[in-house]
Amino acid sequence: MKRKESVNMLKIRFLSSRKEESFRRISGAILRNYGYKPISLSPESLVSDNLLKSIEYGVDNIIYTNEIPANDYLNIKQVNPFNRDYISFDSRSNNFRNLDVVNDNYVFIKLMEFFPNEYYSRDVLLEKIDAKEDIRIKGILSHQNPDYLFLIRNTFNKSREDISRNSLINAYLLPVEPLKLQVIEYLNFIRDLNDKKPLNLGESVVESILDIYQTWELYDRHRYNFELINVGDVNRHDLFMKISKNNLLNYYEFDLNGFLVDFKS
Repeated sequence: MKRKESVNMLKIRFLSSRKEESFRRISGAILRNYGYKPISLSPESLVSDNLLKSIEYGVDNIIYTNEIPANDYLNIKQVNPFNRDYISFDSRSNNFRNLDVVNDNYVFIKLMEFFPNEYYSRDVLLEKIDAKEDIRIKGILSHQNPDYLFLIRNTFNKSREDISRNSLINAYLLPVEPLKLQVIEYLNFIRDLNDKKPLNLGESVVESILDIYQTWELYDRHRYNFELINVGDVNRHDLFMKISKNNLLNYYEFDLNGFLVDFKS
C-alpha cells in the first residue's frame, strides 16, 4: 500500500501521546489505514447479547466478517473467529520499560493475574469459588479471548533518542490462537524439564491456577529463549511472558505512523 500523509496517520501520532484509554483508538486508526472498518465498542454501542458478552473478555474493536475488504491486506481472515459474525481485537499496552530501545523488538504477553499468596492453596481457592467469588484466570490463558491482540508501544510524554516526543514507537498485531499455543508450549517446556505434568487448561480453574503458579516457581530465566516477568504492586501482580518478535509464529508490526514494516504469517 502506498504510504501517504493521512488523517488517520496524524490521529495515530496524536493519540499515541495519551494514556491507556487511547489504545483502542490507535489500533482502530491503524486498521482504517488499511481499508478496514473497525467498530469501537463501548456500552452505548453494544446492541446485541453477543456483543455485550464479548466486552467481558477485553474486546475493544470488532470488524464484521462481511465487511472485510476483498484484498484483506493484513490477512485478518486467517483466524477462525470466536464469533462467526465478526473478528475481535483487544488493544493493550506493550510499554514495559518503554525507554529501553532493545524492548522494541519484544512483545509482553499477559498470562494471568496473580492472586494474593494465601490463594495459592487448593482448599482456599475452592472455598472462594464456593462463596461465589470471582476467581478466574485473566489473560491469554483464559478460556475466553479475542481473536487478535494489538500491542501498542509508545513514548507518552517521555523523550527517546531519535524518536519525537509523544510518538508511537510501534504496534504489533497478533492472532491469539497461535500465540496462546506457543505460550502453553513454552510453559510446558519449563514443566517438562522439571518432571511436572503439562498444563491442561481444560481442567478446573483451581488446578490451572496452581499449575501456573508452580510453573513460575520453577522458572529459571537462564535456561530459555523467553522470559517470565512478575510485575505489579503489593496488592496485585500480573505474570507476563516476554517473547522476541523473531520467535513469534505470526505477527504484523507497524511503525510510528501506523504503516506495516514487518510481518510473519
